[in-house]
Amino acid sequence: MKYSFDLLPSLLKSTKPQLKINAFLSLLACLIFPVVANAQILNSEFDSLDGWYPFGTADISISNDSFQGGNACLVRNRTIHWKGAAQSLVGDLEPGKDYHVTSYIKLVGSTDKLVQIQVRQTDDRGERFYKIGEIMANDREWTLLETGFNFVSNGTTTQLDFIFNSPSTVEGEFEFDYLLDSVNVVENDWRPAADARIEQIRKRNAELTFVYRDGSPAVDLDVNVQQINHHYGFGSTLNHEIAYNPIYEDFFARHFNTATVEFFTQWRGTEAVRGVEDYRIADISVDFAQDNGIKLKGHALVYPLRPQVPEWLRSLPPSEIQTELEDRVTSIATRYDGRLTGWDVSNEMLEEDWVAENLGESYRTWIFQRAREISPDAILSTNEFGMENSTFKTQRYRKLIESLLAGGAEVQEIGLQSHFFDGYVSPKAVEIAIEELAGLGIEMCFSEFDYVNPDPVLRAQGLENFYRYAFSRPEADGITMWGFWAGTHWRGPDASLVDLDWTINAAGQKYFELIDEWTTSESQIVGSGDAMEFRGFHGDYLVTTVDPETSITNYHLMSLPAGTNPLSLELRSNITDGSLTIYGTDGDDLFEYDLQDPDKVVVNGEVIFVDIPVAAAQIIFVGGEGNDRLETKSKQKNQHFIFSDQRLTVVDDQAIQFIEIEEVDAVARTLGSTVTLLDSAGDDTFSTFDHQSIMTTPDYEVTANNFRFVFGRSFNGGSDSAWVFDTPHLSDRLHSDLNRLVIQSGARFRYAIGFDETRVFVLNGNDFARVDLPGSTNSIAVSPTDVAIQSGGKSLSLAAFGRITINGAANNNDSVEFSGGDPDQTLRIFKDLLFFHGSGFQTTINNINQSTYNSSGDGSARIVVTDSPGDDNLVISDTALTYSSSVGTHTATGFDLIRAFSRNGGNDTSTISGSPPAILVGDWE
Repeated sequence: MKYSFDLLPSLLKSTKPQLKINAFLSLLACLIFPVVANAQILNSEFDSLDGWYPFGTADISISNDSFQGGNACLVRNRTIHWKGAAQSLVGDLEPGKDYHVTSYIKLVGSTDKLVQIQVRQTDDRGERFYKIGEIMANDREWTLLETGFNFVSNGTTTQLDFIFNSPSTVEGEFEFDYLLDSVNVVENDWRPAADARIEQIRKRNAELTFVYRDGSPAVDLDVNVQQINHHYGFGSTLNHEIAYNPIYEDFFARHFNTATVEFFTQWRGTEAVRGVEDYRIADISVDFAQDNGIKLKGHALVYPLRPQVPEWLRSLPPSEIQTELEDRVTSIATRYDGRLTGWDVSNEMLEEDWVAENLGESYRTWIFQRAREISPDAILSTNEFGMENSTFKTQRYRKLIESLLAGGAEVQEIGLQSHFFDGYVSPKAVEIAIEELAGLGIEMCFSEFDYVNPDPVLRAQGLENFYRYAFSRPEADGITMWGFWAGTHWRGPDASLVDLDWTINAAGQKYFELIDEWTTSESQIVGSGDAMEFRGFHGDYLVTTVDPETSITNYHLMSLPAGTNPLSLELRSNITDGSLTIYGTDGDDLFEYDLQDPDKVVVNGEVIFVDIPVAAAQIIFVGGEGNDRLETKSKQKNQHFIFSDQRLTVVDDQAIQFIEIEEVDAVARTLGSTVTLLDSAGDDTFSTFDHQSIMTTPDYEVTANNFRFVFGRSFNGGSDSAWVFDTPHLSDRLHSDLNRLVIQSGARFRYAIGFDETRVFVLNGNDFARVDLPGSTNSIAVSPTDVAIQSGGKSLSLAAFGRITINGAANNNDSVEFSGGDPDQTLRIFKDLLFFHGSGFQTTINNINQSTYNSSGDGSARIVVTDSPGDDNLVISDTALTYSSSVGTHTATGFDLIRAFSRNGGNDTSTISGSPPAILVGDWE
């Protein structure tokens, strides 16, 4: 901020009273309302042409057609684009400072022409020309041409001219006259406001309290809080070096949490030969990102510049181009669905759209819609460059996005490429672009940052200006630099952070300094019942607590998400020495833990690497207010998981506890693994399917996937039930004694043990079941589709089995009730064997001495009785039957035909009345 006092002292000495009064009022105004200096531009309102000159052979003169005040500058007779009105600011601007440049343009005799501000600068880098601002002007009204300019001087600057001219376009476009007025260059002191925004929007208050296992306050803990991951994206592009260079790979994994594939997900990079797709480097990039917890974006589904589409595509007719485009988008989006966080769906459509020239602009909306069909969870982005030095292009970008939205495209992110080609990084220029696009209400990202300067110190200054300002903008969630190593940077060593020999240069050091500045670390001693309060950057934190008396060290992994209210969290300390507790947020959380990679935890999609000095003796996952889920995977070997009372014990490995988590999902990597799902003290349900089994309790649900041996057990009380489903495509074998049930499906075995109620459902009628009844009294109900058995307080129902064998206990008073429904059913009675069969089912019951049979009487239900060696008695009255033997008694009603055989000896008698459909064979008396 500059103040203008230089003329006031002499005025105060004037002998003219009114002049003294005016001078005093001017001084008072300056004291109350500081005036920003505008000494950089001479005659900004064109009271004269002093300070202005024609660049080239153009004519400049004073005109009374002005934006404000009385005069403006008329520029005429421009015979080439670079000619125009100019002013030298050499010596007027301070190197390293940012400036807000404003002016007003009106055309004369023409309409809709581009006018730009061009800088000619000469310093130790030589003479160079570069554009800093651009707008489309017309002859109907005055148009604001504004931009930002950050003055960077390599050595001594001997020329610094601001030229108002036009860009090099098609011949004749530059031959127009224009009016220029109200030119101002004002220092933009952006840093204090940016730092204040960072403090406000990138940090949150936290309050940590510490308790023992029983909930009582912990006493005098040494507490260290260390941020280990940022929620904001600090990333880089991944190039081909990832496939060959372990130094590149290690550097990337340690210093970036987001990435974009640079070239090898582009069409030209993956299908150089028609029909031959090459995803080798893309696959390596994706695997690397997943292994290291880096969020990876694909670039780009369509890059429609003529040089960027495959060469073979350019010779095809539109119909074939359309087919190839559809195949391209479908192929690559399908290949990486779920493995990439998102896509630059369109890239640089405003420059040249060769695809639209052949297919029409409707294809633009289609690729967004097709990408959404294939990848419902991917973040779909646009991506363009040149916003920082062209308001005109920013306005075109906004119109492009509006047209995509109007056509039904789901644009979720606006990519702002940030290639600073002309040697400066201006926060004001970035601000102007952001505020032009902010009205769309779509999140933004700074997608491709780089900055060229041969002086690494000045390069560091530009990097800091950009990162600090970009980090302060709430509209954006990340910065991706387009390369970092001199060996592969697309703009060469003068844009790198790391030299060819992997030395960190000044720009790289500045990047690390900024990351350190924006990383929170706190330590203090927390007394009994006290809370640890701190304000930290959004991200993931490792909190280490040490009890000075017992030396028990516990580790706590917590997240500090964005939010306006302080985060209040209760941490559980003094558990097993070396234990790790992982805490969720107050929303719906997803925890992922892989025993194959125990140092990595994924919380809500954020991969966190926990470098704990000793192997964690116990891991505890703590959910919060929402519907939380824990997913675990076994090692690549046979393991035994035991779930009991919010605890997972991995035999011969470690214990995992889950608290306030509603869903737990365990996956076995090898077929030989075993899982035991134990019930809770409440009412629980065990449901077991082909590859999946679920234990549902009042507080949580555990799902086990892909285990060979699954044991569901009920012994903790409550009213528990088991629901067993067969394998649809295999013939399953089931065995039960009412307390223990096992179903075998190929090489897989599933057990339900101790449940009060067990129901089995069959999809494949070729399945076989065997039930061995206990010694207590059992009641059995059999129909063509179901078998239901009751024994004391336990029940078993079998639905739709092809074959069922039931073995009763010897000398037991069991009873069977048969019911009809299948017109082809037959009940056979022989001694203590009952055989009930029909179309697609058969039930065999051994050692049962009582049965009743009730048929629907529809014309084909049959009973076949074969006598015992003893004395039997048969009573038939119409369609009612009673058969008594030394073994047992059986009754039936509603049958359509009875055949009774007396061949095994004994004195068999029969009594027949009415007109029964009966055939008696043998020695019935």
